[in-house]
Amino acid sequence: MKNPYKTYLMEYVKNNFHKDPFDNNTCNHKTKIKVACILDKFSYECFKHEGDFVQLGTDNWQIIIDRFEPDLLLVESAWEGYENQWANKIANLHLKKSNTLVSLIKYCNKKNIPTVFWAKEDPSDFQIFIEAAKHFDYVFTTDSDSIGKYKSILNHDRVFLLPFAAQPKLHNPIDKNKLKVGDVAFAGGWYDKFPNRCAEMENILKPAFKYDLVIFDRFRDRNLKYFLFPKEYQPYIKGSLDYKDMVTEYKKYNVFLNVNSINDSPTTFARRVFELLACGTPIISGYSKGIENLFGDIVQFSKNKEDTEKLLDLLLKDKELRDRLSILGIREIFTHHTYSHRFNTILDKLGIENPNIQNEGVSIITCTKRPNSLKNIISNYLSQTYPVKELIIIINKDSIDLELWKEVLKKHKDIMVYKLSEKKSLGECLNFAIEMSNHPYISKFDDDDYYGPNYLLDMMNGFKYTEADVIGKYSTYAYLESSKSLVIRYPNVEHQYATFVAGSTLTIRKDIFNDMEF
Repeated sequence: MKNPYKTYLMEYVKNNFHKDPFDNNTCNHKTKIKVACILDKFSYECFKHEGDFVQLGTDNWQIIIDRFEPDLLLVESAWEGYENQWANKIANLHLKKSNTLVSLIKYCNKKNIPTVFWAKEDPSDFQIFIEAAKHFDYVFTTDSDSIGKYKSILNHDRVFLLPFAAQPKLHNPIDKNKLKVGDVAFAGGWYDKFPNRCAEMENILKPAFKYDLVIFDRFRDRNLKYFLFPKEYQPYIKGSLDYKDMVTEYKKYNVFLNVNSINDSPTTFARRVFELLACGTPIISGYSKGIENLFGDIVQFSKNKEDTEKLLDLLLKDKELRDRLSILGIREIFTHHTYSHRFNTILDKLGIENPNIQNEGVSIITCTKRPNSLKNIISNYLSQTYPVKELIIIINKDSIDLELWKEVLKKHKDIMVYKLSEKKSLGECLNFAIEMSNHPYISKFDDDDYYGPNYLLDMMNGFKYTEADVIGKYSTYAYLESSKSLVIRYPNVEHQYATFVAGSTLTIRKDIFNDMEF
């Protein structure tokens, strides 16, 4: 006779601790925050990389809580949960006979495990999940306008904003320029219950027909009438993809279209917007107050078919504009809107310290033999928007007056200047600068180049979504004095792994210098 407990444990390990080659481990940190969770598939795929997340079933939650000993319980306004086990057990809780969720929460209360509810589709689903929310210690919502309503009904102030975000392990611009297969695409579903959304889809999607629009229908396989696209859209439907495959498609088109079920929330809109921007894909969208508040004109808004036609024509003809919108979106997402940001928000409100928050400071190192280079070196450094930084200057010319440079720089406590004999090689100077550095990242600036204000920010963001130890640029601007023109050297070689980058653009994890030198 089989031991049911042994069978359960084997299945649990298989489902929760297998190595998925797609995600390259859920969290590689030595110490992880342990989270027992009830999340729908999309949210689980996004959050699981931020700690040790284990999905609870309706029939095994107690044994998992006992053995796993989580730091918190996280439950979203889930429609299905793990393997569809939580269908009809969280939504409209007051109408259901099931007490599974309440029993789970009470058990966590008994064991002093803080409980967190994330209402991800407010305000439209506020009434559907409010009864569930009443039982939790903390409530987070995607809609800032709903916070006051929660506080009034729940009679406490532990209610906070938590919008959607992007997951760097999934949503990133890697290889986006190598994968292009078409001009315009849309991913989503048709919802009869949202007439305003249907009208918006006419304005956004129909003008794209002439550009060979590709539609990825989220509900293609369900064969339900109220999810069925009207006849005129059918020729453009490519099919339905699972979440991970759909993310890959985000990078394959020059423009993605977006429509909104909710237009007037200051902070709630489709999670797809965060994900597309993280992939570096320009977006044309119907108007959304939330998108405008969070992203301004990074996302292009259309109010009617004429607007859509003009925007499509503009974006598809102007690659430079697409590229500029792309980097603006990438920069905004990885600076402010990743699931690491969201998870840290939760932990902060719960008073839980995240052991995986690291010093992301960077030491800029510059070597010079030019007496008149100081102004350019300092200008490049002070213009950088990245906040945690220092500058180390190595003078490699005997005739340059070190004390004069120190006097000029004495007000800048984060700038250090040293002088080495001009007999020392460039490599020796750089290695000395690294020895003097205080931060875990090193960025090499040349003394006669120009670095844009967001240069360092973009370099450091790159470490969030790659496994690279060295990040740099292959494609660079160059100014040709003879023709007084600005050109791009090696265009279209961005956002991909490479065996070469320009030496003046190196940003490096410092720990690799434990095994090597310049």
